[in-house]
Amino acid sequence: MITSRHIGWRALAEPVAVDVLDRAEAVAFLIGRLPGLASSLADAVADLLGDLPLALEQAAAYLDTTSSQPDQYLIRLQAQEARMIGKGEDLVHGGTIATLWAVTLKRLDHEKPDAIRLLTLCAQLAPEPIPLSLFKPEGEIKCKDHERLATPDAIDDALDTIIAYSLARRTDDTMSVHRLLAAVIRADQSHPAREASAESVRQLLTSALADAAAGDPADWAAWEQLAAHVTAAPAMRPASPSEPIHPTSRQLLTGLSEYLTNRGDHHAAVALDRDLFDRDRRTLGDDHPDTLASANDLAVDLRALGALHASHTLNEDTLIRRRRVLGDDHLDTLTSAGNLAAVLDLLGQPQASLALSQDTLIRQRRVLGEDHPVTIQQLSIHANCLYQLGDYSAAGELYDEALIRLRRLHGTDHPSVLTAASNLASMRAKTGALQEARSLNEEVLGRRRQILGDDHPDTLRSAGNLAVVLYQLGERRSARDLYEDTHARQHRVLGDNHPDTLTSATNLANSLFALGEYQAARTLHEDSLAKRRRVLGEDHPDTLRSASNLAADLRQLGERQAAAALEEEVRRRSP
Repeated sequence: MITSRHIGWRALAEPVAVDVLDRAEAVAFLIGRLPGLASSLADAVADLLGDLPLALEQAAAYLDTTSSQPDQYLIRLQAQEARMIGKGEDLVHGGTIATLWAVTLKRLDHEKPDAIRLLTLCAQLAPEPIPLSLFKPEGEIKCKDHERLATPDAIDDALDTIIAYSLARRTDDTMSVHRLLAAVIRADQSHPAREASAESVRQLLTSALADAAAGDPADWAAWEQLAAHVTAAPAMRPASPSEPIHPTSRQLLTGLSEYLTNRGDHHAAVALDRDLFDRDRRTLGDDHPDTLASANDLAVDLRALGALHASHTLNEDTLIRRRRVLGDDHLDTLTSAGNLAAVLDLLGQPQASLALSQDTLIRQRRVLGEDHPVTIQQLSIHANCLYQLGDYSAAGELYDEALIRLRRLHGTDHPSVLTAASNLASMRAKTGALQEARSLNEEVLGRRRQILGDDHPDTLRSAGNLAVVLYQLGERRSARDLYEDTHARQHRVLGDNHPDTLTSATNLANSLFALGEYQAARTLHEDSLAKRRRVLGEDHPDTLRSASNLAADLRQLGERQAAAALEEEVRRRSP
């Protein structure tokens, strides 16, 4: 049996590739070497070491010979990866991972420098599959390290060498470098060389995503393919906690956040926004324009996630700061004002929302023009305020105008166009044009399912809107079936307490009531009311509607005293 990094043995013997351990094997190995080690700690160490057998043995040797506490080792490994993988010599083979790989890397540096250049780029990317198209783009890129690998042949030759030395794994269109090898490569570079490689990787990512619109589903595949590298690549991280995010990294991260938001992954978007906002506050201060930009993004995604009160607090603070720092008519200030108006409307404060929305729309038309995307977005926000206040004629005109302008900008299938069409369909239903509303809702739902998928929050909102129209048209069982499916999906995708989930629960309960299933309706109405009181507050219009619905259930079930008490509460709290 011959062990070798080289893979070209097929003419002489049958090669057997030896990969990393699977996680269960890695955990079992560590516990076997260190009896008493908690499986959770073993799992965390194995994860950081990428399940590499030699690294696991080295970690076990270090813990065994130093009597260090495993939890402290884990903390040091997270904070000082490159330093810690140089500790804990393997007693069987001698040396450490760093020294064993160093021999191969030094040889390559002399014999195949292009392979080392490619590896230094890979070392600044995340320990995830790297699309080979990143290094061989169709368009021109500006990247010093890449200029030395300017031709596809040079890149192919470098990749062939890396694979031949078993320094990476390759599929048809991706390559992967083990995270510990990447750490050794970065640690062996001088600070200027490491920074130059990081800048090259940022430029590669920027070039790859330059033409990928975060709001266009046609471009989402590019964002999905590179998302892990944008979030986890060492090139994207500042050298120290006191340093601000690099401008290029910021541009990529905000683009990824926008993609996640449009894709409907609000939890991931909020997590990304919060990390950026917290770092900006720490490194730039609360009033820096970049901090205010990340605050605005976080507030918008909190609203989409259903965290309305948190969104309102952050939006309000951001607007005050932007007015003071940037002025009342700055684009960013007007954007914050529109976002605050939108969350006020959702919080059941339509009068306050209307006043702010109207002032914002006037300013945006004057400063940005009628066809600016921010102005068009404000048309819908203002229409929503008018809709809530019962001015359906004025709301309908604005919905129509927004849809016309968006179609002119984006065509028919863009998500923002479909949102405008959905708003218009709700308007048609409210004014009694039920067949028109049904047709438009069915069209929007079909397009959203095709473009966004069955479980996208916007698709589910369309399904709920169509169910409302079916209910109004007297198709109660069809409405009930659609409500049930929509509510189950929203429960899974958005969670129990999201306003959209609560709206579906209420609508489903109403349809059950209409079909004579009073006890089931009561149970669902009670649950919705309790959650709306907690999420939206006692006086929110949706909370009061839930209370009225429950009172109707109670009357139907003969509990008149309880129904009367609830009706009195609604009268007392209603404006």
